[in-house]
Amino acid sequence: MVVSSRAEADRLSFLVIFGAAPDPDGKVSDAMRRRVASALRFAQGRPDLCMIPSGGIAWRQKRDGPSEAAMMRDLLEEGGFPKGRILLEEAASDTFETACNVTRLLKVRGYRGTLWVASSAYHLPRCLLLLRILGWRVKAVRPILAQRTTLWRRYYWRLREVPAIMWDGFLALKWRILMKN
Repeated sequence: MVVSSRAEADRLSFLVIFGAAPDPDGKVSDAMRRRVASALRFAQGRPDLCMIPSGGIAWRQKRDGPSEAAMMRDLLEEGGFPKGRILLEEAASDTFETACNVTRLLKVRGYRGTLWVASSAYHLPRCLLLLRILGWRVKAVRPILAQRTTLWRRYYWRLREVPAIMWDGFLALKWRILMKN
């Protein structure tokens, strides 16, 4: 995707889909499928929306194959989203790196508008916070909830986010300060 001018960047809007690890066999996970489905649902009737699926291959995944971003791009295209409006971010190995890399990608293109964010319900607060710290106006895309999740699992994922929010928030503040100098 090429954005040729500041005026063109202003008329577009961008939706970031935060990556989700694939299943151990390398196939698309339910979490990834839900994140893309919520983005596709949101995209209906928005002809100037561009998608940024994000995620590389995290070191802890120990697998070969396509990046999380490439897997999500394939799901977007299967869902009928136009190829020309997809901008991949394939370098990030975690949530913090996604926020930083998307910031770099969009600043280079001159974009300064609102970012829409798609992720899982438990993960959205951290994604939104990091992007806000990095200077973006952000809005959440309503997530599609997992149907087969136990109450214990839902609380596990939410509690796990508490230290991650604090650590990533600290890193984002530090990154923003360093980028201004």
